[in-house]
Amino acid sequence: MEFAPTLTKEFESKVETKALKMYLDDKDINFIVLAVDNPNFGTKVKSYEVEICGKKCVDWVINACNKLPTIKRVDVKHDMMKEIKPLLNDSEWTVVLYSDTPLIKNSTITEAFKCAEEKWLNVCKLTRGYILKTDYAKRADEIFGVETYYFDEEDFIICSNLKQLSIISDIMKNRIIEFLMKKGVRVVDANSTYIESDVVIGKGSVVEPLS
Repeated sequence: MEFAPTLTKEFESKVETKALKMYLDDKDINFIVLAVDNPNFGTKVKSYEVEICGKKCVDWVINACNKLPTIKRVDVKHDMMKEIKPLLNDSEWTVVLYSDTPLIKNSTITEAFKCAEEKWLNVCKLTRGYILKTDYAKRADEIFGVETYYFDEEDFIICSNLKQLSIISDIMKNRIIEFLMKKGVRVVDANSTYIESDVVIGKGSVVEPLS
């Protein structure tokens, strides 16, 4: 199953240094995004294609990856190891993310990866997702008894139904507005302002209420 990648960079909630953003670029990582097809949404489009601030859920996760990931559609109930086995390659590391965590940021993935490196982990289990040594993943049939490592937990809010979608959409909207304000855009009333992810607003601009 193929998805067209989006070129728009994610909106970070914190200011990052250039070095942090580029940390994973030189790492030998295979990114895999499992696109969860959740019937609880009851929408005509697949749950991973539901839009948040002008971008599909799965595209937000793709944007958080340093390299274009392999995408595989999965059911809500699935065997993660079984699903990723055919997608493993000769990379040193494999990062497994989920389409239902559209708030995930590159900075959070980087922090988790550094943890896995520093602790010499074969498996760094995230609240939702994994960072794996690929050689280990090839040998293991299942993962059990491993510690979960916690980072920016807002990133791992699961978009499992329309109520959660509303919560996540509100967080994403505020992230976009915060990003623009840091770039010198004045937003008069953030509560009554909606700006989609691909909108470009120049420094010094003023966004009036109900925009």
